[in-house]
Amino acid sequence: MEEDGIFFSLIILLIRTKSYSTRRYTRQRHDDAGQRLQEWLSKIMTEGKKLCILEFGVGFNTPSVLRWPMESLAFNNDNVTIVRVNLEDAYLAEEIPIERRVSVEEDVLSVVKLLHGLVQETQS
Repeated sequence: MEEDGIFFSLIILLIRTKSYSTRRYTRQRHDDAGQRLQEWLSKIMTEGKKLCILEFGVGFNTPSVLRWPMESLAFNNDNVTIVRVNLEDAYLAEEIPIERRVSVEEDVLSVVKLLHGLVQETQS
């Protein structure tokens, strides 16, 4: 979805949840979403736009799904910054330049509430 020149993308991953139903998952939907994400990322990189990856609670249950690919994206692209919020696993690879990586060892809910408060202040 493009709105006022800004691309919004929603990715929902259902990993290791008790309520997950395979009837709601189809390989085609997954492949289509992955293709759209790759096209969007390619467009951003080609146009030289800046990208900030915000990770909330991404740990080591399935690091090959989000954690490592996002670190790789930040490592391989000078215009990508990564911010990881995780109470126990906020560490980011030292190979990513320090000016493009931010590790926040805090509870995700506390950080989201803080960010929400800051947004409210700027809108007042």
